[in-house]
Amino acid sequence: MDKQDRDYIGKIPQLQVERYFFWKTRMISLIGSLAPRMLQTLETGPFQPVKTIAAVTGEDGKIIPAIIVPKLRSEFSPEEEAEVNLDRKVQYILFQGLSDELLQTVINCESAKEIWETLQVLCEGTEEVRENNKGMLIQQYEYFMALPRETLTETYNRLKQLVNNLRLHNKHYENKEINIKFLQAMPKQYDVKTHAMRHSPDWKNQTLDTLYGSLRTLDLENAQRDKMQRQHMDRSVALLTREQWLEEQNSSQATNLTTAHK
Repeated sequence: MDKQDRDYIGKIPQLQVERYFFWKTRMISLIGSLAPRMLQTLETGPFQPVKTIAAVTGEDGKIIPAIIVPKLRSEFSPEEEAEVNLDRKVQYILFQGLSDELLQTVINCESAKEIWETLQVLCEGTEEVRENNKGMLIQQYEYFMALPRETLTETYNRLKQLVNNLRLHNKHYENKEINIKFLQAMPKQYDVKTHAMRHSPDWKNQTLDTLYGSLRTLDLENAQRDKMQRQHMDRSVALLTREQWLEEQNSSQATNLTTAHK
């Protein structure tokens, strides 16, 4: 393992069961950046060099067909040895991201793939549980709406997390579907803006982040306008109060003069 690999290893995120999705995403990115073949070991298991034993004719004259068998370690080529060692590297990386308690659950696994799948079951449940969770997530997506007193950013973050969780369960939506869902979920005060967005020629090709940014800009502009209006009203009230005070002073002085003449 070279220096660059060791530098990456030093940045391995620690798995927290309740934040498994984010850990998994970071680990896939990290392992893939080291070597694309490493990711394949998580999906298909360790590389196993094989050799072909040629067909032979038995003593009875019958032909024994050729067979493929695993190679002995001593028969590995340097390239095959490097491929086999990839699985050990991935195991090492996974182990570095686990607490002692979590390590105990996978320490007897024989491959990185087995470790990966064991952690998935531990954090997300069995295939049946994941399918049930997937169904609930799909239902949440279908009925997604902004909640009362929820800010724009909170609505956006909630939808973003929901979409990410669905992707984790192999349920993917196209950008235009997610855009429609986001705009339809907005409360009434955004109707004018969302209507204009949906009639823009390229809005379906925009990302969810871009749509959020446009609505966020609208919020900031409205907040700035409200602030300016409040400041204007405050100045108006202050000016009015000053004029009323001067008027009262003048009235008082006039009263005093009248009294003095009497």
